[in-house]
Amino acid sequence: MLQWVYERACAAGAREVLIATDDERIISAAALRCEAVPTARSHASGTDRIAEVARARRWPQEDIV
Repeated sequence: MLQWVYERACAAGAREVLIATDDERIISAAALRCEAVPTARSHASGTDRIAEVARARRWPQEDIV
């Protein structure tokens, strides 16, 4: 499933595709195909996880994530 979602995101024409997760198993699996970004375990949702990555990478607020 991880690979399928990653491939669909790439096919959508995104400028950058990465996987943000707090699970080491997902980081290990993703590392073979794409960039995986470790995040805090304390997030209540995927939206919070993505916000952490956006802040860390200093993505402009007008970017669509």
